[in-house]
Amino acid sequence: MSETPLYTVIIRLDNMMERVIENLTLYEAYQVVKPAPVDLYQQEDRWHVMMYTAVTQRIGETPIGEPLLVAWEGKADNMTSVSKYIMRAS
Repeated sequence: MSETPLYTVIIRLDNMMERVIENLTLYEAYQVVKPAPVDLYQQEDRWHVMMYTAVTQRIGETPIGEPLLVAWEGKADNMTSVSKYIMRAS
């Protein structure tokens, strides 16, 4: 029986490490990085999010330990930029 792969979420604010969440399934990791619908509609289209099916494909092609950029918020004047990554840990 094969072991379920585990994933890590990395959140960066203005390119500085803000938060790391470990030991998640891919679905759990995606739910963490995906912005809430209210953020998507109230922030003037600044959020960019990779669709889940694309994440499942690309994360399989990404080496273990290399982060995949999944969601990011375009930087606006006087606002913090946010980048959210998923990394295959095992």
